Amino acid sequence: MTMKEKLCKSLGFQFLLLSVVGIFVYNTFAYGENEEEWMPDPALREAIREKLGVPADTPLTQAYVQLRLTGLRGISKGIVDLTGLEHATDLQSLVLNSNKISDLSPLSGLTGLVFLDLGNNEISDLSPLADLINLEVLGLSGNQITDVSPLAGLVNLKNLTLIGNEIADLSPLAGLANLWLCATTSIPAEDWMPDPNLRKAVRQKLSMPMDILLTPACITQMKNLDIRAMNITNLTGLEHAVNLRVLIAYDNQIQDLRPLANLKEIHYLNLGVNQISDLSPLAGLVTLEVLGLSSNHIRDLSPLAGLTNLEDLSLGSNPISDLSPLVGLASLKKLSLNNDQITDLSPLVGLTNLEDLRVSNVTKDIFSTLPLSKWMQFGYDETCDLEGVPISERVENREHPSIFGAFGGGIIINLPELTWAEAWAYHDLTWSSLLFTSTTWLPTPEGLKHLVHIETARKQRDNILSLNPNTIFIVAMNYWAANPGEYPDDWPYWARDELGSIIQAEDHGTLLIDFTYPGYQDYMVKRAIALAKCGLFDGIFFDVWRDDWRNREMAPYYTYDVHEAAITMLRRIREGVDEVRDDFLIIVNTNRSKIPRSAPYVNGTFMETIDPYSHAGLAEIESTLLWSEQNLREPQINCLEGWADKTEPLDSPRNQQWMRLFTTMGLTHSDGYVNFVSGILSLEHEHLSDIWKEHSKTHDRGIKHSHLHDHIWDNFYDAPLGRPVGGDETKGQLYQNREGLFIREFTNGWAVYNRSGKEQEIEFPEVVSGVASGIEEKRGHVLSDLDGEIYLKSASGLETA
Repeated sequence: MTMKEKLCKSLGFQFLLLSVVGIFVYNTFAYGENEEEWMPDPALREAIREKLGVPADTPLTQAYVQLRLTGLRGISKGIVDLTGLEHATDLQSLVLNSNKISDLSPLSGLTGLVFLDLGNNEISDLSPLADLINLEVLGLSGNQITDVSPLAGLVNLKNLTLIGNEIADLSPLAGLANLWLCATTSIPAEDWMPDPNLRKAVRQKLSMPMDILLTPACITQMKNLDIRAMNITNLTGLEHAVNLRVLIAYDNQIQDLRPLANLKEIHYLNLGVNQISDLSPLAGLVTLEVLGLSSNHIRDLSPLAGLTNLEDLSLGSNPISDLSPLVGLASLKKLSLNNDQITDLSPLVGLTNLEDLRVSNVTKDIFSTLPLSKWMQFGYDETCDLEGVPISERVENREHPSIFGAFGGGIIINLPELTWAEAWAYHDLTWSSLLFTSTTWLPTPEGLKHLVHIETARKQRDNILSLNPNTIFIVAMNYWAANPGEYPDDWPYWARDELGSIIQAEDHGTLLIDFTYPGYQDYMVKRAIALAKCGLFDGIFFDVWRDDWRNREMAPYYTYDVHEAAITMLRRIREGVDEVRDDFLIIVNTNRSKIPRSAPYVNGTFMETIDPYSHAGLAEIESTLLWSEQNLREPQINCLEGWADKTEPLDSPRNQQWMRLFTTMGLTHSDGYVNFVSGILSLEHEHLSDIWKEHSKTHDRGIKHSHLHDHIWDNFYDAPLGRPVGGDETKGQLYQNREGLFIREFTNGWAVYNRSGKEQEIEFPEVVSGVASGIEEKRGHVLSDLDGEIYLKSASGLETA
């Protein structure tokens, strides 16, 4: 026998000997104890035996209970006396509800307890629980408790139920920061909190089962509550949430704020998108630091005058005209306004801490009611020498389809959950006169000054580029007309009629500018160069552009030859921006027209095609788009926009077909950008259906607005078509010389566009799948007239159905 075998045999004998001795010792102790003496309650003994699996003929010992019992459940067992449980020093969970227990003293030393449910017993004295500092959940409903002061030191207590007790004073629990509790009440929850959606939200917040009665005491320690978009109409009941610090009630149907009047601890309150008109219940909430009130019916701000701790206030889309109640809000750092009824910002002059002012949808002359120095205080500046991001690479690196957004991109109707930056990043190119939320135009006697909050705008640009590295940022420059108030009435560059009156531009609500004046052109060149120097912007956009101005109705009112002056201004701007920035872009709106005289200076045309459409009209659009691809300067950014049939919803089958037509027209005739929009131009209009959730509220409030460039995001846009295979020779190519049927290959498939006047069959050199049709893995496909489709190669891996 080896030494290892001898050692193992010796150790085995020793372990056997220890086991025998252990059994002997256990039985010696076991038969030396009388369990009825140290644990007199038979029901308790039976519950413990059942839990530990100790047979009836085996004695139950103190040592065994101490060693093995960590949890015990004994509901409705008839237990009266807990004597003996003091030995269960490792006990962590104890559930003994619905018994006849009155004395808790055996539990006083069980400091390992975390969960204790003693509901529906006969308990009146809680003092034995005073030192159980590890308790997190304590159920004491249905007892005879009047005094909860012994619980004051249970600092880890999170959940306390006291329903069915006659407790008059809950103040001893005020210091338990993590606690939510339910105490006794005979009032149904429906009576003190009548709104069912609010009750549901509160229960969700408290993780409260439906079989537990919701009482006012349950919400007294609640610190924050998010009830956004839950169709809540009534806040009654929240007056009991006296420790509430944060309340988000955005996007509901709330009118009455009186239940909030005594929430003296509240710091953050968002009540945007409701039906609020009276702010007087908020007048005493002096702890408020952030208050959101956008999109309501508020006219009177005077109740806010005493909220001197306010730092962030949002008031957009309310019929407010008077800002004077804000004069004393010395702590205010951020203010958002969005209302054309506001005419005077001067009450803000004395707010020395105000560093972020967002103003939109107002008449531009309002900006002049604050001095330039004040705008500088807000962090705005006229000059911007920020380094730009290379432009050509972003144009060239795109994959198709590539979607643009005109005039801010409108709203992506079917993706309302997107943030401003996320919605922007869905587009590969966007232009707007106020490109970032931190830019503004300031009217001055010398003309409009473009002010930028540079640091904020840089962060916004970088955030968007992190979401879409190929996004292009274009600033719209209104060279030909201006809104009333943007320039003084005696400004020398207004276009005037024979009587000297300023001429109103047709269909735009704007006033005509005589841009033929050399002085005005100097001003425009200077503005364009300043924008090119600022790396936040990649180009400029001119609306209403034509090569030939002489036949236009307004031509006689220009002082100099408008036909030549327009091209002169464009040439000077191109020369100026080229001196300070490589590849700075210029795009102009030509609708369906070609612009040979402007072509050397322009990178792209915005083809705002305007319905209705016919086969001949579509051929005209194709011709202009293809001409622009062949003649405009690089890098090219031609943008094709189709308009929906306004008699149908934007996502109707007919409009989806038009969307596919314009998308594939763009794909087969250009390397540019496409979009398909609502085309609802009028500021006063009606809808066949709610264009997006609760949009009817905007109409109910009488807020003027347009949906001209609002659009939906169709799955068609997400097709991973890739990049074109080949160069300009592949644009506008017919399929098998069939008139009106166009095809173009991309790295991951083909785009096909049909305006031939009939249904067409297409045979591909390999099996492909239709993105819209859902027909998969076939070489032969059929395409209807006035429609388009993207066909993906198998390797591209798109789910098409």
